[in-house]
Amino acid sequence: MAIKKSDLYSSLWALHYELWGDIPERPLDVLDHYWKIIPKLRAALFEKFKFPGYCQLPLPIAEVLMDMDTELAALESGGRRPAPSSRP
Repeated sequence: MAIKKSDLYSSLWALHYELWGDIPERPLDVLDHYWKIIPKLRAALFEKFKFPGYCQLPLPIAEVLMDMDTELAALESGGRRPAPSSRP
């Protein structure tokens, strides 16, 4: 059975992630419509990595999730940020 080109491509990226721990920016660029809805989200989730065209998570995932909760709550409340005491 022949290996599909798309399966090989996915496997190579998975191996790359395992070895280097970075995230290619091109798949993130495809999500541009989300970045336009919540402009600060991409910068909060990703920072530049040591290799051009790649990024990494700048914070522990728990902090990223708290920031996302805050941004989503602000959207739901008409753009106003919730009071700091309302954060979990």
